[in-house]
Amino acid sequence: MPDAKSTVLVIDDDPDVRASVGRLLRSLGIDVQLFASIPDFLKSNAPNGPACLVLDVRLPGQSGLDLQARSDKKGNPDHLHYRAHRQ
Repeated sequence: MPDAKSTVLVIDDDPDVRASVGRLLRSLGIDVQLFASIPDFLKSNAPNGPACLVLDVRLPGQSGLDLQARSDKKGNPDHLHYRAHRQ
């Protein structure tokens, strides 16, 4: 059986940032799943292979750090946090 393909999961409430990150990763041949919020992410099905979670630290409601604390307890995907500011 072939190895499962890796997926990058992106959570960002800014639709422009979310779309840009998704386009960039797809242009590199990476499978991507995009989510506007942590609740949207939590309702989704987990990928069938290795995954990396890229999330905005400053999300409305539950923050990226809240999700990290919850995920660390379950041994879920590695995280890459970022914070974007528009001026």
